Amino acid sequence: MQVVYVLQVSDDIDKPVAFATELHARDRVAIAAHDRGVTLDPWVAGDDGSFMRAESPGALFTIYRCPVRES
Repeated sequence: MQVVYVLQVSDDIDKPVAFATELHARDRVAIAAHDRGVTLDPWVAGDDGSFMRAESPGALFTIYRCPVRES
């Protein structure tokens, strides 16, 4: 089973972006935060590991961990 990491930013909610690795998703978050001129608080993970979340004063950055089953 593969995993896809989907980034969703609260101030751009209609444009989620999928990545093959967590590292690529975190890199995109860093770029998005920099573009907005904000510093993110530390990452918080969900109890089941299905998401990671970081906040800034103007937006919430969430990376969802989505298992993908191959058929």
